[in-house]
Amino acid sequence: MKKLSIALLLVLLLTALVPMALAEDDIDEGPVEYYRAIDEAGLLSESELDSLRNTLDSISERYNTNVCVITVSSLEGYSAEATADYYQEELYQTEGILLLVSIGDRKWHMTTGGRGIRTFTDYGLEYLENCFLDDLSGGYYYDAFTAYARGAEYLLQFEENGEPYDVYSAPKAPYNVALSAVISIGVGLLGALIYTSKLKGELKPVRFQPGAAAYTRQGSFQLTSSGEMFLYRNVSKTARESSSSHGGSSTHVSSGGHSHGGRGGSF
Repeated sequence: MKKLSIALLLVLLLTALVPMALAEDDIDEGPVEYYRAIDEAGLLSESELDSLRNTLDSISERYNTNVCVITVSSLEGYSAEATADYYQEELYQTEGILLLVSIGDRKWHMTTGGRGIRTFTDYGLEYLENCFLDDLSGGYYYDAFTAYARGAEYLLQFEENGEPYDVYSAPKAPYNVALSAVISIGVGLLGALIYTSKLKGELKPVRFQPGAAAYTRQGSFQLTSSGEMFLYRNVSKTARESSSSHGGSSTHVSSGGHSHGGRGGSF
């Protein structure tokens, strides 16, 4: 009986230790869904990935949202928009903004969800694209993702101080009156020079004649018919406005039934 009790105690002890060991392994590895930067395509070094995660975590926690980056090797036949929407819904509770990059397809897409739809307007996403696209196209992936993170931080800070970064609220570039005047005068002078040179080239030198009759040919003009002819018409055209001209965020509904804003393209 005593031997049986000892054996039973050993079994119970082992069954208690195994789950504890597994749990410790899970903690050491860290669940992938908690990472705001996932580099499945292997575009970043380990130190770059750690630095990017720290940057994204700091921004996300400061503004109580998610600013995320995911790289993949291929879209596997799906659209970049659908893939970005899926990851944001599955990993980040459809909140904030996520930049997806597929290196094999040379596609990128930013998707927004939850409060992020209001914060990252169409106009704001256009600004954000300009922050990172050149570096992304040039293969400077860490610089591109860091620029994206800092751009998102600026837009979050902008909204915190008032309205979201949008068509009518974004700061306007200062108007340089002196430079505009110089450019206008220069363009005008250049146009006048080209036009007068053209007219001068069309002139043909002739010998001076004392009477006007020398410049006409008798019987050369014969009026055979007369009538009215339509020469021209005035056409008024209005330039089409870009998708971000009206402000706000255009949205779509994903296959998961959630609303998303977004913007994407190739690089």
